[in-house]
Amino acid sequence: MEENNLNKPLAVITGASSGVGYELAKQFAKNGYDLIIISENPAIVEAAQACSALGAQVESYVIDLADYNGVDELKNKIEEFERPVEVVSINMGIGTISDLSSEVTWEKELNLLNLNVIATAHLEKHFTTEMTQKKHGKILITSSVIGTLPAPLQAIYQASQAFVKNYSESLRSQLQGSSVTITELVPASPEVNFSQSAAEVAEHAFQYMIGGEEYVEVGLNKFKSEGGQSSTPRPFGEPPKLKH
Repeated sequence: MEENNLNKPLAVITGASSGVGYELAKQFAKNGYDLIIISENPAIVEAAQACSALGAQVESYVIDLADYNGVDELKNKIEEFERPVEVVSINMGIGTISDLSSEVTWEKELNLLNLNVIATAHLEKHFTTEMTQKKHGKILITSSVIGTLPAPLQAIYQASQAFVKNYSESLRSQLQGSSVTITELVPASPEVNFSQSAAEVAEHAFQYMIGGEEYVEVGLNKFKSEGGQSSTPRPFGEPPKLKH
C-alpha cells in the first residue's frame, strides 16, 4: 500500500469475492478505508480491482480459511503491513443439506465446521484481543437467522450458526463498557446474496456498525435493531424494501 495513505483506516474483510461480502468491501472503500480482502475464490482479484476503482488501496489474498494454517497465513499477512486494523468484517460460511442416507461425507461436514466455527472463532478472538489492547476497534460478523431455529436436513450447518451467534453475543457482553464493538448482521432472507439487495444490505450494515449498533436483521422488507424494534438506518432515511 502506498505510503501516503497510511493515515487511512484499515479494514479486513473475509468472504469478499461475491455477495454481501463483496458489497461490504465496496462500502468500506467508498467510505475512506484501505482494505485487506480474502476469499478462497480467485474472483477476489476482480473484487480488489473494483474496490481500488473506488479510491482504496487494496491487497487481496486467495486463502482457504477452513484450513487452520490459512488463518495463521492471514494473520501473518496482516502483520506485514505494520498498520492497526480498525475494522474486521467476518463474512464467511458454507452449508450442506443432507439426511442420514445422503452422500454428504463427514469430511465435507468437518470442512464446514472448520470454516464456520473454528476459523470464525479464531479470527474473532484474535481481533477482539488486539482491539481490546488498543482500546478501540469494530467487528462486523455475518450470522444467520437459522442459528435460532430448528433446521431439518441442515443439522451441522444450523449448529455451526448457533455457535457463531452465541459466541458473538457472549463476546459482545464481555466487551460492554469498552471502546470495542461487535455488530451482528443477520440476513433473514438468503436472496440478499443473489440480488441487488446485497448492496442495500451492505450499505445499511456499514452504517449500523459505524454507529456501534449491536444487532441488525435484514430482509422481510424491514431492518431490525437490538430489541426487535423497527429502526431507520442513519443517514439514509427510510430503509429500502428487500426481496424475500
